[in-house]
Amino acid sequence: MDMGSGSGVVSIFAASKGAKCTAVDINPIAIRCINENAARNKLESSIIAVESDLFISVRNNPLIRSGFDIIFFNPPYYKGIPKNNFERAFLAGAELNVIDNFLREAKNFLLPEGKICFIVSSDMDMDDLEKRFRSTGYDFTIVKTIHKFLETFYITESVTI
Repeated sequence: MDMGSGSGVVSIFAASKGAKCTAVDINPIAIRCINENAARNKLESSIIAVESDLFISVRNNPLIRSGFDIIFFNPPYYKGIPKNNFERAFLAGAELNVIDNFLREAKNFLLPEGKICFIVSSDMDMDDLEKRFRSTGYDFTIVKTIHKFLETFYITESVTI
């Protein structure tokens, strides 16, 4: 599952390697882009695009299998209330509610041995993020650090404990 998939680049890459993907985004324009990009890359049979606020529309969708090996999410990581779909990509609620809601619900969609992969920026408080994962029953490991000129990116992996 590619949560908050935007244009679907993660799903396109995974599908090109043989994965069956569910791309989820709250923005209907993103869903259109995912479908166009899947068709452009001849991967439409490998990618299902679902307009949803996190897992809400995924829950009872008969087109979606019941569990995922990997749920990838590049979450919004600034505190603030988004006023439009553009701001939803960056603002996660007054107390980072989007991340907390995602972590609570994700367990219901992971297969046994499944994992969550996040990519986040150094603009996020990594200690706070780790606390959020651990307090909802996941481990938390930074598996890769990518240093750029003004920002560092972290790729994390987590499984339920």
